[in-house]
Amino acid sequence: SNIAFEGGVRMYTEKQFDDAVRAYESRTLPLLEQTVAILNRAMKQSPKPVIQDQRDRYQGLLLKFRTVRNLFDSQAAINYFLLQQGEPEALRQRLRKSIRAEIANTREWLRLLRESKTYFFRVAEEETPFLHKTPAEDMEVKLLAMQAHQGDAPGPFLKELKEKTSEKNLLYYK
Repeated sequence: SNIAFEGGVRMYTEKQFDDAVRAYESRTLPLLEQTVAILNRAMKQSPKPVIQDQRDRYQGLLLKFRTVRNLFDSQAAINYFLLQQGEPEALRQRLRKSIRAEIANTREWLRLLRESKTYFFRVAEEETPFLHKTPAEDMEVKLLAMQAHQGDAPGPFLKELKEKTSEKNLLYYK
């Protein structure tokens, strides 16, 4: 699938993905990393359950936003590659780098899910889009899939990628 589209309608341009990636890298992720570091120092000074819970929650938020950053970066690289906008090998490397970053991020999620006392996801016997049955096991499946497909060619190609979409007609969230 291609996250630029929902129901066949283009929601985001490649430039918007690039802008979002830069915003995550320049502001969101460094601030969350700083918050986690502050809470790690607080844990060393006073290892209280409430501090550990807050640290782990911010760590989870950091991991979630890293996933979004990696997803946006990989989708932009795929789309640019398919549209032949840029040097193909550089775009393949960009995609591989994003996949490797998400593999590392998923491993960190698995560590956190196994070690933390914090509940990050609502868990239920019957899974829905909002309730999970097996979050750690689902992350393991994701990890295996990413590792198995690192060398795949970018795709799939959607004909909608070549259709011109004006900014004013583009459906996206601001």
